[in-house]
Amino acid sequence: MSTDIVPLVTRLGITIAKGGGKIDGPMHIIFPEPPTGNGKIKVRFGFPVTGNPRPDGRYQLIRDSGFKCASRQYNGAPDGVALAFAQLYADAVAKGLKLTGESRQLASTDNVIGGKTVKLELQVGVQ
Repeated sequence: MSTDIVPLVTRLGITIAKGGGKIDGPMHIIFPEPPTGNGKIKVRFGFPVTGNPRPDGRYQLIRDSGFKCASRQYNGAPDGVALAFAQLYADAVAKGLKLTGESRQLASTDNVIGGKTVKLELQVGVQ
């Protein structure tokens, strides 16, 4: 998936700019449902935007009313993200929080494609 991210996000950013919008925050990687264990996951990419960009082609403008979540910062090897997410899920459940199934990663602008470390904010949806 990581090799596909750069061209997809680049096209998304261009579409936002050409459509009259401006990117106003970090890239969001959105997992609308928990992993099923079969190796396939559903994922969406997005940016917070200002202005009123026109949706184009496969892109949609979604007005998000807010995302209530438990979160934690992650700064480490890319292959450690899944374990950090699993720990965040476990910690949220241990605190008695009811999970919604949606989770998100917010990418820091400091990330470099192919880098040895990534900086992310990991979020799991809670009710």
